[in-house]
Amino acid sequence: MAIPIPIRAAFNKLAAAFGRTPPSSSSTSTRLRTALVVLSSLALYLPAFGQAKTKTRLFFSADIAKPGETLWAGLEMKIPAHWHTYWRHSGDAGMPTTVAWTLPDGVIAGDIAWPLPSKTILKAGDIIVCTYSYENRVVLLVPIKLDPGIQPGSLKLQTSLVWLECLDEGGCVPGKSELTGRLTIGPKDKPSGDAALIEHWRARLPQTNAAPAATARWDIVGTNEVRTVIIDWQTTNRAADFYPYENQPSDIEGPTELLSSPPGHLLLRKTVRKYEGQWPESIAGLLVAQPNSANPLLVEARLPLLPP
Repeated sequence: MAIPIPIRAAFNKLAAAFGRTPPSSSSTSTRLRTALVVLSSLALYLPAFGQAKTKTRLFFSADIAKPGETLWAGLEMKIPAHWHTYWRHSGDAGMPTTVAWTLPDGVIAGDIAWPLPSKTILKAGDIIVCTYSYENRVVLLVPIKLDPGIQPGSLKLQTSLVWLECLDEGGCVPGKSELTGRLTIGPKDKPSGDAALIEHWRARLPQTNAAPAATARWDIVGTNEVRTVIIDWQTTNRAADFYPYENQPSDIEGPTELLSSPPGHLLLRKTVRKYEGQWPESIAGLLVAQPNSANPLLVEARLPLLPP
């Protein structure tokens, strides 16, 4: 996956703008101005590809559901070849897909449940760009809760889906679709024709109910802006990774180092970069075993950071 020269040059300028030294108030202002110029130049490439090409669809795990139940909504995205959309944490580039619902009384939509994305690491000069994305096809899942007192009948559920799709060779376009689905409230459940498809994608979701057999600790003190963390996962898997979640106080960089590990354990080293504020007290994300296999193990992890 090559980065075109104009975009590669912009990344290099952006890296130079923020440098490797702790930002002061004056230097931060200069760096932010430079970053805005660079990002504005990147934005010039966005309209060149026209309209978004991803096809979207809304469906449910049931055609008929009883009051008080929770069912699943599926948001299917069929992505054209050589393009991709993004996970909940897009990484160093891109933008996660968002959804906004318009629902009748007695119906509540939960947060998106995200299947495992692909992780891509690109190098442009001395800068490393890591992204987490989806190719070809993905079904984002949303739990739909029905109030116990909801009245029988046909309901209309509407959603607005917004995403960014990017070409592997560079250049992106925003996409948006308005989707409508119908659900009947009745005395007996009736699975939909898409129930098996939803179960297929549910099997690709992380485990969220059990605490992972893992700990995290600071490795070394490092500098004022860069430290490393050691994640100790009790597992027999020899290939694993950690995909950080979004909106954390520091940047957990994409590359992961597999360390020599004792039997029954897997040690991962991650680099944490702090631009301002305090160092984090915990990290959150996915522990992923065998990420490139047909049946990876996904475990949601929220780990306090212990001292070295």
